[in-house]
Amino acid sequence: MDMQVIICFAITILLMVLFIWNPYKSIATTTVLGILLYFVTGCVDEEAIIQSFGNTTGLLTCTMFVVSAGFNKTQFVRRIAELVHRVSNGSLAKVMLGYGAIGVILDMFIPSALAVFCILSPMLAATVEDMGYSPSKVMFPFAVLTIANMASLPIGGCATMYAQYNAQLEALGAAPTAEIFDPMIGRLPVLIVSFIYCCFIATKFTPDRPVVSIVGIDDMEGGGSERAKKALEKAPLSSFHETAALVIFFGVTIGLLVINVFELPFVLENWNITLAGALLMIFTGVLKPKEASKAIPLWVWLMFVGGLVMASALAKTGAGDMIGNAVASVVNNFPITPLYYLMLSVGPYICTNFLNNRTTNFIFYPIAIQICMSLGADPVGSLICVQASTQIAFIMPTATASVAYCMGAGGYDLKTMFKMGWFPTILFILVLVVWLSILYPIF
Repeated sequence: MDMQVIICFAITILLMVLFIWNPYKSIATTTVLGILLYFVTGCVDEEAIIQSFGNTTGLLTCTMFVVSAGFNKTQFVRRIAELVHRVSNGSLAKVMLGYGAIGVILDMFIPSALAVFCILSPMLAATVEDMGYSPSKVMFPFAVLTIANMASLPIGGCATMYAQYNAQLEALGAAPTAEIFDPMIGRLPVLIVSFIYCCFIATKFTPDRPVVSIVGIDDMEGGGSERAKKALEKAPLSSFHETAALVIFFGVTIGLLVINVFELPFVLENWNITLAGALLMIFTGVLKPKEASKAIPLWVWLMFVGGLVMASALAKTGAGDMIGNAVASVVNNFPITPLYYLMLSVGPYICTNFLNNRTTNFIFYPIAIQICMSLGADPVGSLICVQASTQIAFIMPTATASVAYCMGAGGYDLKTMFKMGWFPTILFILVLVVWLSILYPIF
């Protein structure tokens, strides 16, 4: 084995250990360390790093965060929640449908299922208590909806998901074949099944009363709850700023869809639209420049850049080919597409219980692409499988902070979480595997 390949493997394994151990309490720090190590050891060259930092998909994602921050200052979500309360007519299923829809849509705007859960769960608790139910009936299925369907629709910042797929594909020398609706189409059955299960079935298996004492958002600590408190207490915008924020946000979202669906007589890139939207949020006074700067999560951008650098290192050294060929040889012994997707979903699912989903994607995207390149298969389905599998981890509190907050808000212990969560976990994975096997056959 070539020494450069050994070094690349060693750095990659070291990064995985550091992501799990997290000694610096900062994913961004570990990511930048990885970029530096890949460079000084010759696994990547200067040009690859510069191209990764200057990748337009990173600009697209960051500017969309700014646009979403402007939307989050509006009263749109609160008004919709009040409407759900009025039209539910005492039906728990209608309440779950309404709040679930708001939560999933909000997932597309706020890059944190925890923040979405913390913003809406107090409203949901108040609604069901008025109807005579305990929050323990609804908090788990609501958390499942917001976690499992994060980034599943091409709305807001999530309209850029396909571009992130293509950036990974290009970094490994594959053709950028993902299109704007591919992530949604690939995850649509899980979205539908999750709504059916969580709104009409799950509440029959959740406890009528809390198993342990309920802890409200006000009693919790952490970035997600603080963000939620600020969102709930925010002063309303003026009518002009409210209208401007909504027009800009939905204008950007529609613009992204239009330029990716229709052939225009002029050249217009995705990032042109999101950058214009971000500037308009500032120019109209919806966001102050400082607010716009704070809206950009530096660690998310660095994770994206680090993923591209890692992919480049795997491609340049040949380590990625070795991984892909090794796994492909095993898979070829059992040439069954559903079995392939089942294997590919279980790995990221398990890892997400110890890492966050972005870190797991960072690790598994290049591996999935290399496997498909070795098999001569379309890698888009595998990328969707990896991403969706990381969102199905909603039982263990170590998987995502949203689970810990759900346990507090619903009064659940770990035993109760397993009792409520094992069936939807298996159900969602099987639905995902069967659907992707039909859409993106490997053999």
